[in-house]
Amino acid sequence: MTIYGLTPEERETYDRKGFIYRSLPPSFDMDAVRHGLFNELAWANFAKNNSLARLYVTRNRHFDLKAIAGLCQERAILDPSEDFLGPNLLTWRTHVFFGPASYGIDWHRDMYWGLLSDPYKQVTVHIAITPSTEDNCLCMLPGSHKMTCEEVEAAFNVRKDRDNHEQAPMYLARDDSPVQGAEKVLLKTGDFIIFHPNIVHTSKNLDMAAAELKGKPREGFLESYKTMLNKTNFLTSVASGSVTPPPWLRVAMAIRIIPPEVEVQLEAMARTKGRDRCSLLQGSNEPPVNELLPMMTR
Repeated sequence: MTIYGLTPEERETYDRKGFIYRSLPPSFDMDAVRHGLFNELAWANFAKNNSLARLYVTRNRHFDLKAIAGLCQERAILDPSEDFLGPNLLTWRTHVFFGPASYGIDWHRDMYWGLLSDPYKQVTVHIAITPSTEDNCLCMLPGSHKMTCEEVEAAFNVRKDRDNHEQAPMYLARDDSPVQGAEKVLLKTGDFIIFHPNIVHTSKNLDMAAAELKGKPREGFLESYKTMLNKTNFLTSVASGSVTPPPWLRVAMAIRIIPPEVEVQLEAMARTKGRDRCSLLQGSNEPPVNELLPMMTR
């Protein structure tokens, strides 16, 4: 029996809404995660204008940052994941999200048809490294994990104006009105949610998204954001705790968890050379359809 297993109430909530809220135990050292991550971002000159470089810095750091590996192996995360997927668990991607609300992703589903043999057999655990606010939080559309593609496309415009090599459906609101029924996910440091891959969600500020639909530019804000990040010692000062992250800055990490029978295409890790295989979180890699690399130990 698992220590942090799902309660009947949580199972009912997950089935109905498509996500549940959880928190890491107070004993977990989130300061170590923040320190290691922000120092790495500072070392890598994270703010440089190269999206592939940013992906390399922020994806699959469980292979080489001990604090992130420890977060992935936390029982409070693995026990409920086991209740959803079974005792043998792999991760095929971890991803740190770092930026203001304008850096968020439009409404989308994490159904990676181009990368996973069965994208329904996965859960995402989304952990707050810094607190989220009304302006920069994740937003979920409760119950949308039960909607058909036709129902979702009736409520949104399918986004076709960007390369989507991972074949995960992305959407835009049909107009500048708020999406009805959206729930803002306000998390404190150490809080997390576990959500269904088929749920429609966004990490972009809803007001900014509406403004973009009206043609309002946002380049000026992004340039000031990059300038702030490039100030001497900003990220290392945050890492040490001597500077508090500004309230608009949201830092979170997603862990994509699957059972071993789900085959992952190597394209999923093509942008993180050297950190480009699945990792075993617990149990065994049976059936062994994916090649593994060892992650950092605690």
